[in-house]
Amino acid sequence: EDKGYDIFIEFAKTIVNRYDFINFHIIGGFNEEDIDVSELKEKVKFYGYQNFDSLSSIFQKMDVLISPNKAFMLGKGAFDGFPLGTVVEAALNGVCVLITDELKQNNAFVPNVDLILIDSDIDSIVKNIINLIENPQKLYLISQNGKEKFIQVYSNETQMKPRIAILLNEIVETTK
Repeated sequence: EDKGYDIFIEFAKTIVNRYDFINFHIIGGFNEEDIDVSELKEKVKFYGYQNFDSLSSIFQKMDVLISPNKAFMLGKGAFDGFPLGTVVEAALNGVCVLITDELKQNNAFVPNVDLILIDSDIDSIVKNIINLIENPQKLYLISQNGKEKFIQVYSNETQMKPRIAILLNEIVETTK
């Protein structure tokens, strides 16, 4: 429920007949038994849970990743951080990211430049996907910008250097 899988499948059913070249890749603990996907026929592929090493080859087959996550669906205070690890990996592989940010956790990425912020509803996703289909240059530009920005944000320099500095400071303080 919190991953927005139901929204994703309804989106897929809405758009599949409009564009015959669209295919859907589903990574994680979902399968054709969860929600009826018979309308999608051979357009949908389920990968199940994947280890890190498998993701790159899957993302090479994708142009866009849609992450319509919803906060607090599983209980009070239950939410995924922004962005999900799968989203980060997709962006690092050059996939254009469409993602929700209900809790306004984004403090690094410029919407419509590095990624696309969506609402967790079918209309928002359809509107943004059609915009990308009709403007492929925008798709490729956001994919490239996103990849570069995610590399910067998730680099060892950005992620580890401040953490190491805090730890070293604590070590020095405790040895005084």
